[in-house]
Formats: sequence, structure tokens, C-alpha cells
Amino acid sequence: MAAWCALGASAEAQPGRIEVRVTPHVEADSFQAGSSAKAALSIELQQGFHVNSNEPLEEYLIPTSLAFAPLDGVDVRGLAFPEAIHLLTGGSETPLAVFEEHFAIGIEMALGPDVVPGDHELFGELNYQACDDKVCYRPDKLPIRVAFSVTESAPAMAADIRPPFDQIDFDTITPAGVLEAVPLEDLEAAVTPDGGGDDVLAKLDGFQVAGTTGGFLGASDFIEFIDDAEAGRV
Repeated sequence: MAAWCALGASAEAQPGRIEVRVTPHVEADSFQAGSSAKAALSIELQQGFHVNSNEPLEEYLIPTSLAFAPLDGVDVRGLAFPEAIHLLTGGSETPLAVFEEHFAIGIEMALGPDVVPGDHELFGELNYQACDDKVCYRPDKLPIRVAFSVTESAPAMAADIRPPFDQIDFDTITPAGVLEAVPLEDLEAAVTPDGGGDDVLAKLDGFQVAGTTGGFLGASDFIEFIDDAEAGRV
């Protein structure tokens, strides 16, 4: 039985939001206290979309980033991002540094010698801004959870490097962000005090979506979009 659990996360496609699926992976079935450990996130975007890289070429673009809540005895040393692809979109002469539909982020960790043997969970948050070939959508975030096991003795290592680790360069890592607390996985719990009262999100079902758009609109384009939506032309 594998001691590490892949606890995937996903953001479902909604107006102004694309579908993103994240699957955690680990280098070995278990790890010994006092050793190093590697994990990775395989990320799959909705077809036809990309996200800004961790180092976008324009200051106004939101980078892809990954942050973790503190976990006793576990030090997230850094992240290994893939090499960005330079992409020209929308007739722009300036390329965008992006990650396309399938990519992976490596996570390098150090386990302290006093980590208690047993099961542990590392919580994090993936931040990204998705774009298609015409517009960029609102920045979004997705909670991440990786469960792992620590053993007293050194576990047997796999003879072959597991995907997606064979595609990740851990020689160059960048610092991970730090969260003050574990990210909320359930938006409804955040907007419904103490878990009681009316279902706030359910009330949105009473609205009719007259039209959707994305990206940044100029004043005239925005007014035209509102007029079209009110008139039922979108």
C-alpha cells in the first residue's frame, strides 16, 4: 500500500473561470525522518488555455505561484517550475511567457529528524491567471493537499524515476510562498457563518445569466456589452 496519497484538486469551468485539474505525485512511497523528499503537481488546463508562467514578461500579469501552510518538521525548500513557452497572441508583438495545457511543478522538501513517524498532510494553494488566445481571465486560486507517511527506517527507493519527475529539473529551484493558515477548500463554509443560515450560494440560482465576457474591456466596449446583454443580443 502506498504511503503517499494523491489527493487531487480541481476548479470546474464557470463563467470567467476555466477548468483546472491538479494531481499530486511523490518520489517514493514513504520517507524517513531527517531525509529529503520530492513531490510534484501535475496540472491539466482546460483545452485551448494557458497560464502565465512563474516569471511573466510583463509586470501587470499575474504569475503562477505555489504557497504552503507551515507544517511542523517539514521545510519546503523550493519549487522547480518548467521552462516557459514564449507565445504570441492577439496580434501582440510582445510574447507572453506561459505554461500550456499540461505541465508539472516540482516541490523539494526537507524532513526534520524529529518528525513523528506516521501520516501527515501538507496544505497549499496554487495561484494562477488563465488566458486563451484573445483575453486573460480573472486571477484564481486552488487549494492543494498532499498526504504522506514518515517511517523510522529508510524505505526502499524505486529503481526508475517516476513520471512526472523525469521531466522536472530540481537543479534550479525558487522559493515557495508561505500561507498563514490552511486554505479553505469550501467557499460555502466561508460565506455561511458557523455553517448555519441560508445557503448563500444557492441564491445565485435565482439569477439569469444574460451574457458573459472576459479580459479587460475599454469603456465603450464595456457599455456596448451591457447594452447587448440587457437587450438579449449576447
